Amino acid sequence: MMQLECETTPEQIRLMEDKILAAAVERGADQLCQARMLLVLDEILTNLRHHAYPEKPGLVRVEILPQVGEDDALMHLRVHDWGPQFNPLRD
Repeated sequence: MMQLECETTPEQIRLMEDKILAAAVERGADQLCQARMLLVLDEILTNLRHHAYPEKPGLVRVEILPQVGEDDALMHLRVHDWGPQFNPLRD
């Protein structure tokens, strides 16, 4: 498993996305897969920047999990943050 951490600044988010993209390319991701993965990852990290850490940058960790078998997905990512808990059913 590979772990990457960054602050939620636009510059550090971009550096993390570049590292994850390089890992996807290394695993054989085609261009469509790369584009989709970056879109989802950028959405997650940008939402964390705006909603989990609205006052100042905070820490985010992305884990690139190992493939379990040949039929497993190309990449599994797990994203961790330490921002306040969000409950969409409240307020």
